[in-house]
Amino acid sequence: MTIRQMKKSAWKTGQVFGAFCLMLLASGIGLYGQQAEQDQELSSVAVIDDSGKFEIGVYYGRWTLNPLISQFEESLSTELGEQIREEINDELMNLNPFLLPTTYSDQFSFDSSGPNYGLELRFYPQGRLGAFSLGLSIDKVTMRIYGEGNTRQNYDDGSYAEASGTGEVILRPLFTTLSFRWDFVPRWRVTPYFSVAAGMASIGKVKQSGETVDYDRTDNVTWEYEGQYNWVGPDYSISGGGTMTLKEAEEEGDFNIPNILPLISLNFGARAEITPNLLVRAEIGFWDGLGYRLGISGRF
Repeated sequence: MTIRQMKKSAWKTGQVFGAFCLMLLASGIGLYGQQAEQDQELSSVAVIDDSGKFEIGVYYGRWTLNPLISQFEESLSTELGEQIREEINDELMNLNPFLLPTTYSDQFSFDSSGPNYGLELRFYPQGRLGAFSLGLSIDKVTMRIYGEGNTRQNYDDGSYAEASGTGEVILRPLFTTLSFRWDFVPRWRVTPYFSVAAGMASIGKVKQSGETVDYDRTDNVTWEYEGQYNWVGPDYSISGGGTMTLKEAEEEGDFNIPNILPLISLNFGARAEITPNLLVRAEIGFWDGLGYRLGISGRF
């Protein structure tokens, strides 16, 4: 499967997943109005319930990270262009050993998406009837950063090579996140909510047994290209591609992934109570990009 096909497949999956989240979120907002009469009946009744202060759950989601990509998009573009031109030059040197590269130009753009899953522990200071809760979560994220564009390499004899190329970088950081959530009406079986979260992931070097080792830099950088060499001879097609680890890419060129990846999230969602101790939720938000998430949790 090519990178373009993977990008289309991820987009279709995100559309279906996002539509499902929207349906559940819309149902929660719709029930917001339907509960008005019940609230009037309960308003005069004082209810004290100090149970259900803790909630533990799991979730799965998909999201984009376009703002986060901007931190290293320039180095990604530089590395992809250099790698493609280097392979083109090596191939053409076999055709003409006296060929000398001169100027060049690159134009690449990048996008990102990927799944994530996580485990969350949430604390409600006021129990089941409290609107505010504090959550601590661990998210395993797969970041698929893919780019496409064109490169041109000029040579001293007036000939030039042009190629369209694609590249992909895969990262699998582990985020630790602290979140603050407010349920609109916590006593309802279905209630909308709003949350804000902040966290970070480290993909730098760490100490293990007195030695410095690379952490999460065994993931891959892949690329492929095809194009044409324009010269006085017959038409000559060029193509190629390859794979290397992040560590190899950083050692060979200017490519550099930051050691610390920050995260800021603003989310709107709906929580539904199946039983007093079993809940499901769906949310849509801005997680350094647009994200969708579904989760199930137990409360005690």
